[in-house]
Amino acid sequence: MLQFAFVDDIDLYGATGKYCVFLDAIDSEELLLQEYNRQLQFPFFGFNWDALNDSLRYLDNIPQYDIVLLHKTLPQLADRDLWIYLDILNDTITFWGDFPDHNVQAIFRTSDRDRIIAVFNAFNK
Repeated sequence: MLQFAFVDDIDLYGATGKYCVFLDAIDSEELLLQEYNRQLQFPFFGFNWDALNDSLRYLDNIPQYDIVLLHKTLPQLADRDLWIYLDILNDTITFWGDFPDHNVQAIFRTSDRDRIIAVFNAFNK
């Protein structure tokens, strides 16, 4: 089950007191990974999906315990890469759900919901 939030106007999403990662105009896996590394300042990062998956579980360098991954636009990736990315996010949210003092959210625009669900379901048969 997907654990993402969908909002009509992502620019109005209030994130006071939260650590926000803003993702917009991402058109490649390389750019997406660079943005995560730049904004979350991972101490070590291998610039591949496995590295992102691992690094999103070790956020000790972030002082806030509420982390929001705001997707102003859906990353323009091939369906399989988009599925890998969405699966990493979903697993990350599940992982942090076991730690009541931490909260990680992935927020997308409502207009992207159908594509996200279709891609996620296509590879999770």
